[in-house]
Amino acid sequence: ALLVALLHLIAHSSLFQHFTYMCSGQIGARRRIIDKQDIDAFPFPVLDDLSKEDRATTMSLADALDKPGNRDWKAIDAFVCQLFGLTKAEQQVVEDTVNFNGPYRSVREPAALSVPPDEAKEFARTLERSIQPFFKVAGQKVKAVVLPRVVGDWQQPWCFVTLLLEGDSWTPTPKLISSLMAEASRSAASRVVMRLPEGGLIIGLVNKRRFWTRSRAQLCTLHIAREHLAKAFPLNTRR
Repeated sequence: ALLVALLHLIAHSSLFQHFTYMCSGQIGARRRIIDKQDIDAFPFPVLDDLSKEDRATTMSLADALDKPGNRDWKAIDAFVCQLFGLTKAEQQVVEDTVNFNGPYRSVREPAALSVPPDEAKEFARTLERSIQPFFKVAGQKVKAVVLPRVVGDWQQPWCFVTLLLEGDSWTPTPKLISSLMAEASRSAASRVVMRLPEGGLIIGLVNKRRFWTRSRAQLCTLHIAREHLAKAFPLNTRR
């Protein structure tokens, strides 16, 4: 019963769906089919290693999955990811991949919509939290802010975030934002990063939801730390 319940949960989890996106010869390439070899290839937990609490949770979640009504998918995903020891950052990658990068129309169409203001602000908050440790040694704090969109009856193709030291400020003109969008569009990139003359960065991303996820914010942090941090925030002049 425990084996069947655990298989039931894993087969309905985002982690297994993510695994099939990466490894299956059918999902996303030909049709919505999961082969038995996809299930066989997925690493399965060792039942003897499960704690008493994990066993009880497995049975409880599997029973709830078969009952009518709303399912607690987040609880299932969190439990399955916990069984495999995934960190919160890794769980976020799984969630974002399944929600925004799947091969199905039900995923593609929402992922291609303009990013809502709340998701853009969450991207900025994640970027700010992720990059803050790089400034700890200097006793500095950074602030990531989503720039207001250019007023007009058009769908802005790019949105922008500034990354500045706390206390600093910089407000671009609509003309500058328009020129940045034109230049970014010519580059055929999905993200552009520009250093500001007085220190700090402006980051532009294509105005589609799939580019504004929290895992994308963490990738952006790594790019900034590797390519722009020292020049945009020189320690010898910014204390």
